Amino acid sequence: IKIAVPDDQQPDHTITEQTSLNQADLYRLSGDYNPLHVDPATAKSYGFEQPILHGLCTLGFAARHVINACLEGDGQRLKSFRCRFTKPVIPGDRLRTEIWEESSGCGVLFRTWAERCTGGEDGTPADPIIVLDGGAAQFFS
Repeated sequence: IKIAVPDDQQPDHTITEQTSLNQADLYRLSGDYNPLHVDPATAKSYGFEQPILHGLCTLGFAARHVINACLEGDGQRLKSFRCRFTKPVIPGDRLRTEIWEESSGCGVLFRTWAERCTGGEDGTPADPIIVLDGGAAQFFS
């Protein structure tokens, strides 16, 4: 089932949060020691320019955005959460989650963008890219 956010209406909520440059190092504390996320040589061997953030870490940012925006921070009300990973996130990227509330009040649609903050001369981020798409969350009432 393909889920699409409504392109013809503005999101009800937009949450932006900066990932840290050492975000992948911190996420390793969860027990995921894949060197793809911290070792430049390993990342290059997989075709990436640099280490990428763990997918579950990116998913965690989006889930926190939905929980804080729609459930007053009460994660126990989150019934299900799904999306499609479309592009990798680099530690230091700024993540922006757009959220559309369903009229029933029992769920939302969402997508998450990343702005590459690679430190250009003027400090402006690169054009944003969609990193999580077709997101849907359902809530317990």
